[in-house]
Amino acid sequence: MLRCWEPRDAPLLADAIDSSLDHLRPWMPWAHDEPRSLDERIGLLRGFRGRFDLGEDFVYGVFSRDEREAVGGSGLHTRAGEGALEIGYWIRASAVGRGYAREATAALARVAIRVCGVDRVEIRVDPANEASLRIPRALGFAEEATLR
Repeated sequence: MLRCWEPRDAPLLADAIDSSLDHLRPWMPWAHDEPRSLDERIGLLRGFRGRFDLGEDFVYGVFSRDEREAVGGSGLHTRAGEGALEIGYWIRASAVGRGYAREATAALARVAIRVCGVDRVEIRVDPANEASLRIPRALGFAEEATLR
């Protein structure tokens, strides 16, 4: 299940992040600000929901089919500039290797092009993060550059 985060998801998000900090910190700068209090997390999710509804940024939760577990997060981010969206993703440590990031990324790439009408979809990956790098490669994204 891929949908916008809701404030009620704060405990699920906390469990996904807090159980995966060692897995996330090397790659996700925001993970260094974790763990957060439940109130902070609710505020964060309210912000995600508000920016989503205003069309400013689209942050999604990735959930198990029954929505009892948050398995990660993804998003269509507007920071890539005019006519483009950037896809970001993370998966909790216990769910790595099950195809969640690939499935979410494929779905969001289709949404970006077909629904949002962008000409360009970007994914930025640390070249040392081999697991993450496999996702855009498997989906046919073109590697354009390695930034310093």
